[in-house]
Amino acid sequence: MPQERYSIGREGFIWFIGVVESRNDPDKLGRVRVRCFGWHTDNKEMIPTDSLPWAFITQSPNIPASYTAKEGDVVFGFFLDAESAQNPVVVGVIPGIPVTKPDYTKGFSDPRTSFSDQPTTEPYPLKSKLGEPTLSRLSRNKPTSTIIEKRRKNLKKDIKTARGITWNEPTPTFSPVYPFNYAHETESGHAFEMDDTPGNERVQLAHKTGAFIEFDADGNRIEKVIKDNYTVIMGKNNVYVGGRCAITIEGDCNMKVTGKFTLEAAEINLNASAGTSSGKVNVKGGKISVESENTTNIKAGSSVKVGTEGVLSLSGGSTTLAGGDVSIPAAAVMIQEGSATEPESVELGLEEVSVTSKKIGTESELSSTLKATVSKVGDAIETIKDKIDSATDTVTGAIGKIQETVSKELAPVTEFISKVTDIMKDADKLYNQISNKLQPVEKLIGKEIFPKTNFITNALGELDKFSTKLEKIYDPLIDLNDRVVELNNEIHDKIDNIAEPLNELNYRMHQLNSTFNLSSTDKQIPDLSSRLSESLPADTDIYVDYETLYSLEQIELE
Repeated sequence: MPQERYSIGREGFIWFIGVVESRNDPDKLGRVRVRCFGWHTDNKEMIPTDSLPWAFITQSPNIPASYTAKEGDVVFGFFLDAESAQNPVVVGVIPGIPVTKPDYTKGFSDPRTSFSDQPTTEPYPLKSKLGEPTLSRLSRNKPTSTIIEKRRKNLKKDIKTARGITWNEPTPTFSPVYPFNYAHETESGHAFEMDDTPGNERVQLAHKTGAFIEFDADGNRIEKVIKDNYTVIMGKNNVYVGGRCAITIEGDCNMKVTGKFTLEAAEINLNASAGTSSGKVNVKGGKISVESENTTNIKAGSSVKVGTEGVLSLSGGSTTLAGGDVSIPAAAVMIQEGSATEPESVELGLEEVSVTSKKIGTESELSSTLKATVSKVGDAIETIKDKIDSATDTVTGAIGKIQETVSKELAPVTEFISKVTDIMKDADKLYNQISNKLQPVEKLIGKEIFPKTNFITNALGELDKFSTKLEKIYDPLIDLNDRVVELNNEIHDKIDNIAEPLNELNYRMHQLNSTFNLSSTDKQIPDLSSRLSESLPADTDIYVDYETLYSLEQIELE
């Protein structure tokens, strides 16, 4: 069958190098217009930018996100239609060091003249970056006009928090060494870095405004939001802080919990507007309980008010109201000594005593009113004294009757105690008799049993000595076993280090054998890794069984 000359993939491979002049793909496929050296003239009247064919940009199958080359980038690729050169494909971007601004009226340059809708303000290459590589400054440790410079100039310092604690926003640890920092900068100034510089490994995702998230070499996370922050978690949220936590809020803080709110701490301090007189603490709830296992102190610099529409109860083992002026205004005040229950045996039976006053106009009326008031108070006091005397007599009589009753009731108890005393005397005599009979037994214990007990004690001491000797033997054996394990690991590491370059060489030779059809038996490099491994025992993790060394039969006490 005759071969079709222009079938894709069968004609000659034609490649090119060119300059991107447009990326405004109407189909939004990431295509670009490329003016190719040797194929297109720089005369835009002969070949305008709009007449250049659209070139597809190849993408990695592992990283499907597209990157569109920008105007002014130098690219290389090939033509799908060979010498027809109407279906170009861009394979990659070629970096360089532009030294001068090109003639933008001609081809092979950035043709843009308006930048009102562009992320940059001038055509590429930028004047500020002439004479330096097109690779990102972040990858070359040149922080000028980058997000790193903006971060360094806008560090938040001396942030004050509770208890007089202050802290600062950390300074960027940016210090990459070429070529270990994979950095991508966009035209507007966004940046993404994955820095593998030894000893300074870090990851940064930054916005052009200065907002960023960074992880430094120690695993510290620094995050900064320039304006507002929103976090929405539809499931559970668990936060663990292993050290100190400091939070400073310059505005209001509103927190609402629809379920239960539990706060537990070794010590809790609430301080509203510390150091000023305008602070105010409000606590409101359907039911509020305050409980202390020790002492509860309430202190105010001015006044303390406790009010309720129901019943106010103050109770305690000892309740004290003290002050320069204590006022208790109420419709009725009950002050009762003892328990909160009503007394059963003593009643004063006082009727309500009230003292009222009215507005008095003259001195004589005031004197008369005071005299009448004093007279009423005196009468009331006399009445109280009479009631107290009567109550005292009643109580005294009641106490006498109680004493008589108690004497009658305690008589049988007194007799019982006397009998118990006599019995105890008899028991004491019996104890003395038994003690005298046990003296021979005590002597027997001293002669017969105690020496045997002493023998057992000595035997236990010998066992302790034996245990100590076992430990002295066991410790060096443990050290020996640990050293054997370390030597095994070192041997494996050295074998791997020796075998790795030889295996790589063997792989390269295998490729050459396959390419040039060389004899595999003559050109193969021996697999030294396998030979070294085979020279070791089958079980290279050597462990010693010391169980027999611990046998009591094989160890003699000194």
